[in-house]
Amino acid sequence: MEKGVTMLKQIKWRSILVGIGYILAGLLLIVYPESSRDLIAYVLGIALVVYGIVSLTTYFVINVKESLRRNEFSIGIMAIFAGLIIIFKQQILLDIIPILLGTCNRCGRV
Repeated sequence: MEKGVTMLKQIKWRSILVGIGYILAGLLLIVYPESSRDLIAYVLGIALVVYGIVSLTTYFVINVKESLRRNEFSIGIMAIFAGLIIIFKQQILLDIIPILLGTCNRCGRV
């Protein structure tokens, strides 16, 4: 019983710390919108490029006989392409986000 109470206290403190982190991130987004936008675009672009490289590497390393439907190559190429577009053409991403949010809101999903 004591172990369960200790675990719940740890979860409570972790939740509080995560909440404080989200509040600080939100304040930074409000105070520095352009810098935050650029940082998010670069991080997302770099993450997509890395994911694409990992997918391409996986495609060439995994044995062909293990899987009949292998999408790693096409997913890797698309992820690298999307990441490079996001890194170098951030305005495209910024133009698409309101359209996606509006479409989701119109459909009742958000």
